[in-house]
Amino acid sequence: MLTHGLVFTLRKKRRLDKELTVALIGSVIRLEVLGRVKVQWVRTVDREDLLRPYLTHSGFNSIDEWVEQTEKDGKELYRVDLVSTLIE
Repeated sequence: MLTHGLVFTLRKKRRLDKELTVALIGSVIRLEVLGRVKVQWVRTVDREDLLRPYLTHSGFNSIDEWVEQTEKDGKELYRVDLVSTLIE
């Protein structure tokens, strides 16, 4: 997200779009605030081939890798745009 200003992510549940929220980076043990982001629902993904147009901005090298690293049953695709960074 820091490189391109956006990322596509898969989540298990459909959530409300958020005009502005905060993105965190790190692990459960040590989280840092990445910046302010805008989150928009894109679509429900019921076939893996539907992810192809979004792969470039997913942070993964392949659809298989993306699906493997996604929370179980993650089928809701979101676009997350970085509005402003809070870390370097």
